[in-house]
Amino acid sequence: MMDDEEALKESVSNLRSAILLSRTDIIRSILSTAAEYREEDGLFGDDDEEEAQLGVPKQFYYDEYDDPYDILKMMMNYVDNDAGTCLHLATKLGYADAVRALLAAGSDPTIPNSEGATSFDYCTDKPILGVYNEELLQAAANSNVPRVRKLLKAGVSVNAGDGATSDNKALHWAASYGNADIVKLLCDNEAKVNITNRAGVTPLHDAVNRGDIDIAKILLEHGAASDIKAKEGACRGQTAIELVNTEEMRELLTSPVVKEAKSVTNGSVNQHTLEAAESLTSKISTLSLTSPSTSSLPSTPSSLSHLQMLSGMTPPANSEPLDPSFLLVWPHPQEITQIKGTRFFPTSVLPVVLFRELQSDHFQELCEIWNTVEDSFQQIGYTLDLKVVGEASMRKGRVASSIECHVCPNSFSKSESYRITISAVKVVLTASDLPGLWYAVNTLLQILRLFHGKGIPQIQINDWPDLKFRGVLWDVSTGRVPTLETVYSLIDLLSAMKINQLQLYMQNTFSYIGHEAVWRNTTPYNASDIIKIDSYCKRRYVELVPHIESLSGFSQWLKFKSYKHLAEEEVEFDPRQARLPSCLCPTNEESINLVLGLHSQAFPCFSSTRFVHVGLDLAPEFGKGKSHLMAEAKGADEVYMSHLRSVHRSCRRHGRTLQFWANALHDDPEQLWNLPPGVIAMEYGHTLDHDFLKFCKPLVDAGVSFFVCPGTGSWNSVCGNTEESISVMSNAVQTAVVCNALGVLICDWSLPGHVNPLSVSIPALLAGAGLAWKAAEDVSSVRSSLPDVLSQHVFMDTSGTFGRALMDLGTTHSILLKDEAEESRDAAGNRRVHPVAHAPGSKLLWQILETEGSCNIDEVTSDNLQKVMRHIRQCHKSFIAADLKCKQKADILKELDVLVEILLFMTRICRTLLLNRKQSSSVSIEELPAISKTDLANKLLTLVDVYQKAYVLRNKQGGLLHALQLLQNFLQHLLPGDEK
Repeated sequence: MMDDEEALKESVSNLRSAILLSRTDIIRSILSTAAEYREEDGLFGDDDEEEAQLGVPKQFYYDEYDDPYDILKMMMNYVDNDAGTCLHLATKLGYADAVRALLAAGSDPTIPNSEGATSFDYCTDKPILGVYNEELLQAAANSNVPRVRKLLKAGVSVNAGDGATSDNKALHWAASYGNADIVKLLCDNEAKVNITNRAGVTPLHDAVNRGDIDIAKILLEHGAASDIKAKEGACRGQTAIELVNTEEMRELLTSPVVKEAKSVTNGSVNQHTLEAAESLTSKISTLSLTSPSTSSLPSTPSSLSHLQMLSGMTPPANSEPLDPSFLLVWPHPQEITQIKGTRFFPTSVLPVVLFRELQSDHFQELCEIWNTVEDSFQQIGYTLDLKVVGEASMRKGRVASSIECHVCPNSFSKSESYRITISAVKVVLTASDLPGLWYAVNTLLQILRLFHGKGIPQIQINDWPDLKFRGVLWDVSTGRVPTLETVYSLIDLLSAMKINQLQLYMQNTFSYIGHEAVWRNTTPYNASDIIKIDSYCKRRYVELVPHIESLSGFSQWLKFKSYKHLAEEEVEFDPRQARLPSCLCPTNEESINLVLGLHSQAFPCFSSTRFVHVGLDLAPEFGKGKSHLMAEAKGADEVYMSHLRSVHRSCRRHGRTLQFWANALHDDPEQLWNLPPGVIAMEYGHTLDHDFLKFCKPLVDAGVSFFVCPGTGSWNSVCGNTEESISVMSNAVQTAVVCNALGVLICDWSLPGHVNPLSVSIPALLAGAGLAWKAAEDVSSVRSSLPDVLSQHVFMDTSGTFGRALMDLGTTHSILLKDEAEESRDAAGNRRVHPVAHAPGSKLLWQILETEGSCNIDEVTSDNLQKVMRHIRQCHKSFIAADLKCKQKADILKELDVLVEILLFMTRICRTLLLNRKQSSSVSIEELPAISKTDLANKLLTLVDVYQKAYVLRNKQGGLLHALQLLQNFLQHLLPGDEK
């Protein structure tokens, strides 16, 4: 026989399986069966007879039912070490019927998982939000005080609406159907007592129409106004007083005893705005209620089972059209309303008011935030003056033209949320947590920059992220090795754009002790450098995550004799090979020991994160070399899974959550069911046709948490790839939202000889950041906003031309070769993630450089080449005319000067090859006339010299050798035979 714990686990397992399979019928059957044990013998032994005779009625809310042997409650509130409760799972997967069934059966939404998140924290899907709102409204209508209290604690907005055409809020339902206790609970939790539905009816209208003196008194005590006129419906044109039909009620309304209304300055309404969608039809019957005749509500509360999604919130009566400058706040806020009135004119010395008593829990962190951004404010002409205010000062009044900031965790439904209110006299920043306040401060910084010298319109911003994790993977190993100053500047930019995770891929550029041969000439980062970067990230609310490839990515290691025996395939090293061996032998115990040693050295340097990305990318030789016998016997995927499990054990020993590339299992998605619990899959793609949804669906079906990982595509393009990269970002984010992914990881890879500077990747990074924050952003809006966003907030270009020029430079390839996008298709069956040299899909100008001119230019025309050269020169003119005020501005411009020269040189090569074609056959570089080669060689010699000087401005020496080798190899083809 099973013991109690085993029986419970089996029951929970069955319930989870039903959720994963989207079988609402099975879910209800399991819950119904468990509920029956409340009146019968329990699963875990005989119930006490006295308890069995309590006669607890069957119901769907059990917050007051406290039986230690209640199997239903134990099942629903059972916390899995990784996934949390069943409600966590259903919410994360976005299964509305499952969430509804669990909530209706009494599942506790306040229980945290191992990460401290409640189920509601994963509520990023609008239909799922509607289910939680529905649960609150049902509980309010039923006067279920414990249930309402728990839902509010979980984060459901106290001002949640029913989504119907009447747009009644929780307080309307409570005033019409509930009792005085439930109305008081909502009011005490900052429900807006004067909130109106679409007919303009307030909760007080409903209470008066119902004739409930006690409820009307509570509403009045909390500041309800009795003179608000309804706009439509049965109460059209009438105030609450005009609805009175008893003297007792009239006396109450005409001379009420009113408490001082509570300020809601620091609060926030639920920031989710539900769009029009199918009605949420509840298939679980709830308590039937008597339906009093009301002015504003449907005839019965059962209409809660047919909620309609709101198409949007009606703007306040005193709102006005939005100033176009607000469209350049990036990422675009979820909600922004401009209010009529005098503008706010900040003084050059900005008082920042901190309330010590109100913020005692995180006062030091608040000070640290303002100290961190002090230089950024000074850069645009403002000096911060921190003022610590005590309780006595608070009573005397507020500081004029000041910035107030508050952290109010219980006033927001989602983490990292914030609210900005700018009036004529001050700015109030309110946030759910410290990261939210950091984002509020950075948004305010952008607004001050946009309206510098002309006053800021009065506004209210409510903002929150659509995705929990918004990360960037930065390859600082394969090509460039940025200086610490450059690393810091990128962290500043990413954190300002609300990116909260940075992954460093540093396979060959970390100074691992005992592996000096690998990194000796790469000017690597040492442990001290990483600790500094980690600390810098922490202060900006960015997690620094190590990305340590633990299977492939070892090409620079395996070329050395001391590591060659660890390779899957042992071959003689030839740096000019199109493909270098990079895969460790997964069946070699020494290989796994090497990986574990790397983990032990690197992980302790990354203290700001719980995660580690171990890659586990599949190289072509995997399972075909030394491990082929094992692969044939067990299957290559099982060999892969065995290696993954070994790496997972290492991560667990270090207290880290493993992330790995899900692409490796594309051909055998059944293996997803065999993954160790708690691992996170990373689905990668960088081409227009990569079907993120196709590959994420099996992850959802298997209950595997995952990120969606789009690539910038800049590493194989020389000048970036603006249009394609934005589309890829949008495809990835839309999939992440639809599939309830944990987040998005934007991947910016490098290649040996990587000649393009960091600047060309910035447009794609910003596009991804904006979409990951606000997924509903239209792609056309992203494309139209980005040029000015780049000029204003990244490069601080007072001329306003730089951003447009940078994005235009990224369209060079589409001008040169109209159908080049067709070449960037995913190779059939390709499961490789990390880009390699000579890979298909590279842009033509990069191919010319990488292959030393040995590429197909049949589709190129002389006319297009002329257009491209004019286009590049026009971009260069805009760079020269720009007036940058950002850090490293001179270095950035020098890098772009050299990039323009490289692009022009590649187009000259292409033009020369075209001009020297022999009829229909192409020619090679060596076959060009001597005079042409000499001219090109002289230009390239000059280019090599200036390239070296520009390279080291923002990068270490490591990586320069590869880039020079690429250029010098090209030069060899241009020199006469006796000079080579």
